[in-house]
Amino acid sequence: KTDIVTVDGLPLGCATKSFSKAAMKKVVGIYSTKKNDTGFIYYFTKTGMCKHKIITCDDPAHMHSTARLTLDYQEDFALFYAIFKACYEPGKTFDLKTALKFLKNNPKLIELNSMFEEEYWERTRKKAVLNFKSKTGKTDSITV
Repeated sequence: KTDIVTVDGLPLGCATKSFSKAAMKKVVGIYSTKKNDTGFIYYFTKTGMCKHKIITCDDPAHMHSTARLTLDYQEDFALFYAIFKACYEPGKTFDLKTALKFLKNNPKLIELNSMFEEEYWERTRKKAVLNFKSKTGKTDSITV
């Protein structure tokens, strides 16, 4: 039985994660980190406590290798603003396909926040230190 499903191949910030109630109970039972404002998903995917299935996106309309669609920095907001300004129509919604088509047609916009890619992953590596009780009951940790 799968505990968690994640999606690879989508822009950073767009990948959905779906986990079961049983997975939540497993993670709550092993969680011992006092401060963890980033990387919580690794409790589900890296501790070995949950069965993890990865779905890979193969739809080019939903893929963009350099788009950062996560809201961590002011420059990320500037990119979101440009996307919404171009794609939003009052009373209507737009989807990822529309946003990515806009970005593919306006590649210079990616430069608004691309300089944070390395910094983002370095910050994640530093902050995502997982402390948990292993299957044997002893305290263990994983550094991502």
